[in-house]
Amino acid sequence: MNQIIRVLVGDDDINDRFFLEWGFKEACPYVQVEFARSGDDVINSLEDTSHPIPSLLILDSMMPRRDGFAVLEWLRARKVFEQLPVVMLSGQPYEKNEARARQLGVRAYVGKPHDLEELKALVRSWKQKYLDPIKLQPSKPDDQRGFQLLVGDSSSSFRTFIQKVAAQVCPDAAVSFFRDSVEVAIHFEEKLLPSPSLLLLDLGTASLEALKWLRCERGLVELPIIIWTSTPTRIEEELAREFGVTEYLKKPNTFPGLLQSIYDFAQRFGATV
Repeated sequence: MNQIIRVLVGDDDINDRFFLEWGFKEACPYVQVEFARSGDDVINSLEDTSHPIPSLLILDSMMPRRDGFAVLEWLRARKVFEQLPVVMLSGQPYEKNEARARQLGVRAYVGKPHDLEELKALVRSWKQKYLDPIKLQPSKPDDQRGFQLLVGDSSSSFRTFIQKVAAQVCPDAAVSFFRDSVEVAIHFEEKLLPSPSLLLLDLGTASLEALKWLRCERGLVELPIIIWTSTPTRIEEELAREFGVTEYLKKPNTFPGLLQSIYDFAQRFGATV
């Protein structure tokens, strides 16, 4: 499963960067778009092996220091990037520039779009040609049957994101949401549902005392409980581990990060029939 589809854009113009970011959010919001402001920044990003090679590189022809053509020459000399699709955007689509760009290996040489509809159409064409679709279904869908995810989070928008992601990653799963630790406690007091496969709690929603109560008062020793927080601290992590948390994690702050987390949870904690 390809969890992150990464697009790298080299463009020094802030308006063009904003324009492209909007276009990707409209046409394929799951794509992670990163920006570099010069040819040197593009090369530095590509040389950073802590990140996967992008699925697509979009280059402005004119940039400070090394321009788009210089980046193409740098790419051409490195075998590791020979399969990387490169699109060159230009505000000056001269024939001689296009011929030079194609000689250096670009897949497409296009003028910068002038309106939003043209931009969306262009991004959709890149999506079809160069961006592999995210395979959201697990390789063995049967492994996810019976997966019951309980989520405690005070943010309605974040709950909505989790619901959308879970519906795609493991569509047969049952997902229940709680807004605070009181609702979590009520659920486990009443035992309205079978034992869940995983309880996922935002630390801002359910305190560590709620975790302690679940483990000690309710005797839910075997229940996987993951606590995540936007601002993890060592002291909280130590207390969470003392109270029996399964994992203490930093809360994802991007859609691809959330997608990967929920997929991993479903794979690891999904009930097998």
